[in-house]
Amino acid sequence: MAEVLSPGTAPSATKILESKETLTRSLDDLLERYLRLLDQHQKLQQDLNRYLSNGYLSLAQANFSNPNRIRYGQDYYDDRMQASTVVSVNDSLSSFSALEPTASDFTPPLKIDDLNTGTLPKEHAGDTKPTFEEADKASGTSIDPLKWFGILVPPALRASQSSFKSAVVDVVPALASLSKQMGKLEVEVRRTRKRLRKLN
Repeated sequence: MAEVLSPGTAPSATKILESKETLTRSLDDLLERYLRLLDQHQKLQQDLNRYLSNGYLSLAQANFSNPNRIRYGQDYYDDRMQASTVVSVNDSLSSFSALEPTASDFTPPLKIDDLNTGTLPKEHAGDTKPTFEEADKASGTSIDPLKWFGILVPPALRASQSSFKSAVVDVVPALASLSKQMGKLEVEVRRTRKRLRKLN
């Protein structure tokens, strides 16, 4: 006896097939996007390794060739140090970026004499001493950790700073942004695969 199909059977099967094809295409697109991000992530990892290696190599060279026997390290850090780079997070775009801090002007502005004598205007009377950032802002210079080691520093130390800065400012935020985007894609891939399994 031939099987009799109900009027709604064929359209239902067709609809399921179309849904599976749509989900399959969507999964392919997600995986393609994920692989592109993974490729970018691996290239940035290589850049990060290169910058860090160059930075440590230049730092070792600066310490080795220093005639004053001063070791460039934590012993000469300024205790009033302030961040020379800050991180900006954009949740909507899942992106990170490194920026230079832009402190607002002091009211009244700190004077060089106040910084040299250790006295502060009454607006800053609660502070024990000017911060490193206040000193740089008042003197019209930028925050530069190389100043902790004197005015004349070897070229190798500047090269080390440049390598580390490139790693922190350019590569690390890009890696963090890619990792967050890849995490979101992984969630979408799992959800799409789960929906496909239900249709099988």
